[in-house]
Amino acid sequence: MILRDARRSYPAYFLADREAWRRIEEQVEGNLALSPEEENLLDRILNATEGRGLPCFINGRAGSGKSTMLILAFASLCHKKYGAANELPGELLYLTWSERLLERARASLDAVLSTHHRFHETRGLDAGTTEKILNECLHPFRCFLLSLLPPEKRERFAREKYVDFARFKELLGSFRLNLGNLAPSLCWHVIRVYLKGYFVEITGDAGDPEESLFNTDDYEEIPRKERTVSTEAFKAVHRTVWPCYKRACSEQGLWDDQDLVRTVLLENHCLPKYAAIFCDEAQDLTRLEMQFVMRLSLFRQYDLSNIAHVASLPFAFAGDPFQTLNPTGFRWAALHSAFHAEVASALDAASRWNLRLDPYELKENYRSSEPIVRLCNLVQLYRSVLFDLEGLRPQSSWFRTETAQPVKFIVGRNLDPQEMAKHLGDTILLVPCEEGEERQFIEGDPLLRQMVGDLRPGATAANVLSAAAAKGLEFDKVVLWKFGDRMPLPIPRLAELGVDPEEHENPLTEHEYHFNKLYVAASRPMAGVFIIDTEDGDTKLWDAMTRFRAEYVRQSKSPAAWEPATIESIALGTPANLIAMREENPESVAREFEQAGLGGRNADLLRRASEYWQRSGKQNDAERCLAHALWYEGKHREAGRKLEDLGQLSAASDVYWDKPCWAEVLAVETRLGRVEGERAKISTFMRDPSPQQFEVFYRFVADKPENANPLSKQWREAVSSFSNRAMGRTPSDWSSLEWAKIAKLLEELRNRGFSEISNSGLGQCYYLGLNYPKAVTLWEGDPREETRRTDSYYIAKAYTLGFPQGLQWLAKMTNKTDADERILAAWSQRNPDESVAPWVPQVAPVLERRGRHREAFGLYLATPGTGPDKALDVLLAFPQLTEEETREGIAQLVDYLCSEERYGEAIDVGRAARSKGIRIVSGVGGLDIAVRVLQHFARSKQDYSSSRAAREPLQTAAKGLLASGDWSKRLSLAEMGAALERIGHHVDALEFYERYLNAGDSRVRQYARERWVVTKRRHIETARQESGLSSEAVAKVRAYEEELKDRCNEWGLSVELAEPEFPELEAIGSSVPAQGGDLEAAIEGKIEEVLSNAPPQRKRAILERMLKRVAHDGRSEQPR
Repeated sequence: MILRDARRSYPAYFLADREAWRRIEEQVEGNLALSPEEENLLDRILNATEGRGLPCFINGRAGSGKSTMLILAFASLCHKKYGAANELPGELLYLTWSERLLERARASLDAVLSTHHRFHETRGLDAGTTEKILNECLHPFRCFLLSLLPPEKRERFAREKYVDFARFKELLGSFRLNLGNLAPSLCWHVIRVYLKGYFVEITGDAGDPEESLFNTDDYEEIPRKERTVSTEAFKAVHRTVWPCYKRACSEQGLWDDQDLVRTVLLENHCLPKYAAIFCDEAQDLTRLEMQFVMRLSLFRQYDLSNIAHVASLPFAFAGDPFQTLNPTGFRWAALHSAFHAEVASALDAASRWNLRLDPYELKENYRSSEPIVRLCNLVQLYRSVLFDLEGLRPQSSWFRTETAQPVKFIVGRNLDPQEMAKHLGDTILLVPCEEGEERQFIEGDPLLRQMVGDLRPGATAANVLSAAAAKGLEFDKVVLWKFGDRMPLPIPRLAELGVDPEEHENPLTEHEYHFNKLYVAASRPMAGVFIIDTEDGDTKLWDAMTRFRAEYVRQSKSPAAWEPATIESIALGTPANLIAMREENPESVAREFEQAGLGGRNADLLRRASEYWQRSGKQNDAERCLAHALWYEGKHREAGRKLEDLGQLSAASDVYWDKPCWAEVLAVETRLGRVEGERAKISTFMRDPSPQQFEVFYRFVADKPENANPLSKQWREAVSSFSNRAMGRTPSDWSSLEWAKIAKLLEELRNRGFSEISNSGLGQCYYLGLNYPKAVTLWEGDPREETRRTDSYYIAKAYTLGFPQGLQWLAKMTNKTDADERILAAWSQRNPDESVAPWVPQVAPVLERRGRHREAFGLYLATPGTGPDKALDVLLAFPQLTEEETREGIAQLVDYLCSEERYGEAIDVGRAARSKGIRIVSGVGGLDIAVRVLQHFARSKQDYSSSRAAREPLQTAAKGLLASGDWSKRLSLAEMGAALERIGHHVDALEFYERYLNAGDSRVRQYARERWVVTKRRHIETARQESGLSSEAVAKVRAYEEELKDRCNEWGLSVELAEPEFPELEAIGSSVPAQGGDLEAAIEGKIEEVLSNAPPQRKRAILERMLKRVAHDGRSEQPR
C-alpha cells in the first residue's frame, strides 16, 4: 500500500504550478499523507458527516497523530475566520501544555496555513495574517493564564517560585514528617487534584481564597467513581502534609498551577470572548483547569435554547488519559462533566440539543515500529486490568516495517557491565525518576554511575533522561533503565490490592503513576527498545508481564481486542542485541534535543544537544546549543558573547535583547548597521538619561505609538523609564503645550496596555499641561488616598469646579503663599454682577493676611452670617486707625447688620466694641449706635408685635433714648414713632405720640394725632385677639374703642382714617414732613444737620427762629 510509505499527499494538478509545488515540497507537515482513519476523523470534525462534528475529544495513544488532527481542524477554523469569507465571529484560541509543544504546534500550523492545498486553492492567508494567528491564537497554558493577570498580579507568580512535582518532593522531605504509607506522588495527587484542583463552583471571593478550597467533608460528598484515594488517605494528607505545604508556600512565596488558575477564576480575569477553543494534552488538566477553559467560551454569554439546530460548537480537546505524567486524576467523565456544567447547561438549559463532548479515538500509531507498539500494548493491557481503566485498546503500527523484538538485559544474568558501557555511551537511557532528578538517580545507581563516569557540578549525563523529560521527544532507539527495580510493588501484589481506594491502605495512585511513566518511556523510540533491569525488577515487572499475559487478557474488559498479535513478548537479549543498542547516529539525537530545547526554551535539553553535537565533531553546533542553554539559564552576557564569537550577531542581539543588556544590544545592532531600528533606539534611550535622548525617544514613540508592544518586557521597561523620567522633570522644563503632548502620548501608551504608567503620574502630566479635568479624573481613579492630598490635586480640582466653588480646594493647599495668590487672582477676575457672599469665607482671610483689612472688612460686611465680633476683629487689625476711621468702620458694620435685618446684633456692636478694647469716642458709644439702628428699623418692613424676643433689644434701646431726653438730636419724630410702631409694643408708641397731640406746630400736632389713631386701631385689634371670652377683657376693648371715638370726634378725624399702616419714611438723611422748613427740621432733631448744611450767614437766623418757636409753645417738649 503506497499510502503507508508516502510522506505528502496533494492533488496532481499542483505539479503544473511549479512555485506552488515547490512550497509544498519544502514543508513536510503542510500536506501530510493522512491515513484513512485520519481522513475520516477530520471529515467528521469539519463536516459533521456523522452527527455533530464539534465539540469533541480526540483520544489517542502516543504517536497516534491526535495533535496533527487538532492542528488541521484548527487551521480550517482559522481560514474560516481570517479568510475572504470571514465566516466566524469572536476570537480563536489554541492551548498547549508546554512551550515545547507550542513551538511544534506553531511550526505545524504555519506549514498547514501556508502550503496546504485546500487553502491554496481558495487563496490562502497572507504571511501577515498567518503571523498574527501564530502570535495571538496559540499559547502555552501557564503563559496564557499569566497573560490574563494585570502586571502587578503577575509578580506573585515568578518562575523561580514555581512548584512542580520534583520541587514538591524536595519540600516534602524538608517537612520531616512521618508519612507512613503516604508516597510523595499520592500527596501531590491529593493536593493538586482535590484540595486545590477539584472545585467547579468557586464559592469564595478574591479577598478570601481559602473559602474556595476543598476539605474532608467535600471529598466524602463527591461521586465514588471520582475518588481515587481512600478517605483515610485523603484525611491523612489533609492533616499532615497539607498544612506544611500551605505554610511553606505562604512563607516562601511559592505557587503551583492550581494557585494560578484559581487566582484567574476568583478575580474574574477569564473573559468569555473565544468562539473556538482547542486544547492539546488535555489529560494534564485538573478539573479546575478544565473549568477555566470552558469559561473562556464566547457562547456562555447567550441563551440559545430557542434555536432549532446547532450544527457545531467549536470546542476540541486532544489527549491521552493514559499518558499523563502529572498525577491529575484525569477521568473522561470529569471532562464531560465540566463541559456540561460550564457550557452545555448554560447554552441549552432544556437539553434539547444533547450537547456533549464526543470522543473520537485514533487507533493507529504513526511513530513507532510494530514491535515497539506491541510492547506498549502489553503495558496498556496490564494498566487496564490493574487500575480498572475504561477504554484502553491496543494500537497497531501504521508502518509495516519490522524491527528487532524488544529484549531485556538483567544485571548479573545476561549483562556484563563493562561490555554494556562500550555500547551505551550515546544511547538514550530513560529512567523512572522525576524531571530534574536524573543526577540524583545516577548517583544512587552504582552501575549507572560507573558507566557515565564523573559528572560536572550541577550537570547530568546527556543520554540519561526521565520519562517526563523525554515526553514529546522521539528517538531511534532507547533503553528502559530499571523500571522494574523501581516498582513500588510487584504485579501479583498489585493485582491483590484491587482498585477501590476504600479497600486498602496503600492506594494505587503511586503505582498507576509509575506505569504512566513506563508507558511514556516505552513509546518514545521509533525503531528499537531495550530493557535493562535487576533480577528483582525482572521478577516484579517484566517476567510477570510475560508469564501472566494470557490471564490478564481474560480479565480485561475486551478480551477479543487483545489478540496475541497485538502484544509483544519480551525475550532475553543476546550479545548481538547489546551491540544493536549502540546509537549509530548521534547527530539525530543532537538535532532532536536541539529542536525540543529551542522550542521549549529548555536549557537541559540544549546542553544535552551540545554534548551530542560535540561527540559528532560539530563544535560550532555544540557552541550554538550551549549559548542557547546559557541564555535560558539567565546567563545572557555569556550566551551573547558565545554567539558573537560564532559570528551569529542577530542571534546575539536576540539574547542581549531578552535580558535586556542595553549596552550589548546597542553595540551589536551598531555592528549590524541597524542604528535606526527599534532595538538601537530603545537601548540608546535606556543607557542615556540626558534630556536630549528623552526628546529623541519621545519623537520615536510619538511617530508610531502603535509599534509600542505592551507584551514586550523591553518596551515595558522603556515606557516605564520614559514615564518616570517625564514625572521627574521640573514643571519649567517644558511649556504647558509640551506637557499636554507628553500626557497624551503616555495615555495612549497606557491604553495600549502599558499599565506601568500610573494614574498619579499621568495626572501630573495632564496637570502641567493645564488639562485640569483630566488630571482630576485620573487622580480620583487612583486607589491611593495620598494622591489626592497634594497641592497639584487641590489646584486642579479648584479650576475644574470653577469659582467660587473651587476656592475651598485652594484653601487646602500647604503652600499658602501660592494658594493666596491664586485665590486673589480668581477674586479679581470674578463677574462683578455676581454675589460676593460665596467668595467671602476664603477671600476675606486672604485679604486679612495680605494686610488689605479695609477690603476684608467690606467683604465681611457683605456676608450673611458675619457677626459683630468677627468684623470688629478685622477692624482692630487696621494699622494706625484714627477715631474718625473707627467711627466710620463701626457705622458700616451697623449699617450692614441692619441691612440684613439683624437689628439685635447691630445694637450689640457697642458692647462688642467695648469688650475688644475699642475706646468709646464721640459718636461711637452705644447711644449713637442705637440711634443708627432705630433709623434703619424705622424704614424696614418689619413688625415685631408678635415676636417678643426680636423686639426686646429694640424696645430697650428706644426706651433708653427716650429716657435720655436728647434723642431728638439724632432722630426725627417720624423716625422714632415709626420705630416704636414697628417694635410692636403699642402702649409705648401711643405714649410717644401723646407727647405731641397738642404741639404748637400744627403739622407736628396733625401728624402725631393721625399716627395715634392708626396705632390705637392696631392696639384695639391686638387686644381683641388676645381677650378671649372673659367679660373683663371685652370691657377693656370697648373702653379702648370709646377712647378712639372720643379722640377722633375731638380732633375732627375719622375712626377709619386712611393712613398707611406704618409711617413711610424717605432714605436716611431726608427730612420727615413737618411745618416751617428750617424750624420743623430743628424740631425733628435735625438741628446739627441743618446747621452744618446752612451757609454761615444763615446759621444765626435759624437758631433765633428756633428759640422763638420754643418760647411761644410752652407745652412743647422739644429740647432747647
